[in-house]
Amino acid sequence: MNSELKLAKSLLLLFFMAVCFSCFAVSNAGSANIKDGIENPYKIENQAYEKLLKASVMSYGNNCRLKHFLNKLRNGEDVYIACIGGSVTEGAGPANYKDGYAYKFCDCLKKRFGSKSPAKDGANIHFANAGLGGTSSPLGLVRYEQDVVSALGHKPDLLIVEFAVNDGNECTGTRAFEQILRGALEADANTAVVALYSAAQYRNTQAAMHVVSEYYNVPEISIQNAFNVRNNLFSAKQFYTDVVHPTKEGHAFVSDCIMSFLIETESRADDKRCAVPEKYLKLPSFNGFKQITQNDENVKIDAGSFKYSDLQTQSTKQSSKGNFPNNWYHMPSSKTEPFIMKINCKNLLFVYKENAKWNDVPFGYAEVYVDGKKVAVYNEAAANGWNNSVVTLIIDEETARLHEVKVIPQKNKAFTIVALGYSK
Repeated sequence: MNSELKLAKSLLLLFFMAVCFSCFAVSNAGSANIKDGIENPYKIENQAYEKLLKASVMSYGNNCRLKHFLNKLRNGEDVYIACIGGSVTEGAGPANYKDGYAYKFCDCLKKRFGSKSPAKDGANIHFANAGLGGTSSPLGLVRYEQDVVSALGHKPDLLIVEFAVNDGNECTGTRAFEQILRGALEADANTAVVALYSAAQYRNTQAAMHVVSEYYNVPEISIQNAFNVRNNLFSAKQFYTDVVHPTKEGHAFVSDCIMSFLIETESRADDKRCAVPEKYLKLPSFNGFKQITQNDENVKIDAGSFKYSDLQTQSTKQSSKGNFPNNWYHMPSSKTEPFIMKINCKNLLFVYKENAKWNDVPFGYAEVYVDGKKVAVYNEAAANGWNNSVVTLIIDEETARLHEVKVIPQKNKAFTIVALGYSK
């Protein structure tokens, strides 16, 4: 009888241990994902956190290009990643900008796939952060080749585009956003593009951008959507440092949303490759857009008194150097000789800066003429300026033709033409 009782107790103990182990496995479902790059910064119960991350996926789009990117990662091949956007992408919010989502995302990729690289350290994962505070997608378009392709030294295998909280008043009506997506897709048949819509305590532009992303079958991740269904899992104060910039934990959450999306994409069936649509969604397009440099054969420039270079244009957090070296600067002490440009184009983006009291140089206004007609007066001494770049559209036509652009500076005041970009 005693032996039977001991056997019964042993069996009961084994059953209890099996149940506990099973419960432990269920309660920790997703812990493997955490080890593989999901940080869960708010320490939310795994199952609830996974549901929250999945809520951020607005569309999986066509995964053919992403599958190619993921295959390269798994094989330990060199991959090139760029994130282009505004201050959220740049890393604003935390004390250390490298706690921004873009840097965290690349670190998480290295944790998950780094052992596949020849040196087992993720050195095959190359990254360029093209975030620049306070800038919209039109300026992103102007600096794309410089800050993405040239910075990487390669066309991106993965491009993340984040401008939803910056594009509220942008000058092209999502056409610049479309050109960034389309240009990257057309430049390399394997470049995967993901649209990222950041959250803000004001209305973002993801609804308008969604129309464009859907047209190109581009995957979409909405931090705003996930934030809206978070319930009591974390507070706004835990996510925001202000009305738009995430905390360190908020940036980690954004990174987790992207990583969770990629992990889910890994497990999904392969999509057939889809072609880039033959026609643009919105016209007039920015097809073939390029930033104007000093040696553009399609452009004839007489710089006049704008013959100097402003070394204090807007810079990124990762560099103290001005981000726009190819600029045209009129010094306060110079004669007021106009900047004159003859260009064959259908659209032209004009970028200037708002300097205010950012330094001791007195900045002023400039009058801008197109084909002899005054189209704008831009004031670089705006009261709220902080050396930020402002992009405007001064030519916008269906077809290209020859134009003359003239910029006349204010006497005894500085003015910088930060950048110019066009398509023809």
